[in-house]
Amino acid sequence: MKVIDLLNYSASFYKKDCTKRIKELSEIMELDLKRKIAETEREISIQNSELESITSNKARTEENIAVLKKEVKESNEHIKVITQQNKELTSELKEFERQSEEIRRKLVLLVHLWETQK
Repeated sequence: MKVIDLLNYSASFYKKDCTKRIKELSEIMELDLKRKIAETEREISIQNSELESITSNKARTEENIAVLKKEVKESNEHIKVITQQNKELTSELKEFERQSEEIRRKLVLLVHLWETQK
């Protein structure tokens, strides 16, 4: 049985000419009216399998995205911690540098005093 045969059979239940509507709908749905229904069913089955595969891939992709988002969030938290540590170390280094300079000045002064006392 061809697609057109099934559509004509279905149209026979209406008490009017459905030829124009069949043509409109077949164009919208891109139906090949001369194809056998079994071929169309196989094609639909293949398309359903492809759709299931796409849906499954989409679900896996969404899971991967969720994992990546979690990793990004964790990385951002880690960056915050490291940034804070960097600020603290910079502050400590500046304090160390200040103290070191102070000690250097005192040593220079002591050396100068020691030399003048010789």
